[in-house]
Amino acid sequence: MNIRWCLTAKIVCSLLLVFLLTSNHDFGRLRAMQSQPQSEKVEIRMSFLDAASFYEHQLEEKRRDGTLDQEEFRRLIERIAVNYTMGGKLKKAKGTFEKAIKQDPEYPMFYYYLACTYGEMGKMKEALQQLRAAHRHKKDTKLPDALRDSSFEKFANDRKFVEAVQEMQKP
Repeated sequence: MNIRWCLTAKIVCSLLLVFLLTSNHDFGRLRAMQSQPQSEKVEIRMSFLDAASFYEHQLEEKRRDGTLDQEEFRRLIERIAVNYTMGGKLKKAKGTFEKAIKQDPEYPMFYYYLACTYGEMGKMKEALQQLRAAHRHKKDTKLPDALRDSSFEKFANDRKFVEAVQEMQKP
């Protein structure tokens, strides 16, 4: 076996792992991996960043060849930003969602995911602003329960956060 084949197989396996982990849009799924040795964590982080780069390339390619529809745009943006988040690049995830909102301001999940990113950053005020925006744009979209989302666990015992989310969730 040559070294190129081994590296290609490793990248494919890493991308498959990233795809499986990010397909449910759960930012907190890797918390169980925190007990792994540091070298494995670094490898996993790099895999997420490689995946983000891969999805960015796909997005640009589809834009160039004119095959990017709204659904595909949304899916790719979510995957790019989720992989940045999982790779520890919260500012890049935030920037990705902010740009996406400018291009598709009616999609509530971009606001929700931006709120999650702020939650991961520990910025409650900004997270609540984006959650409110998500609820304003939700129409028929069922938003995840922010009180159960691990991205907001830093605020789980904050009365202001809990009350604000409960108010947003009222019909």
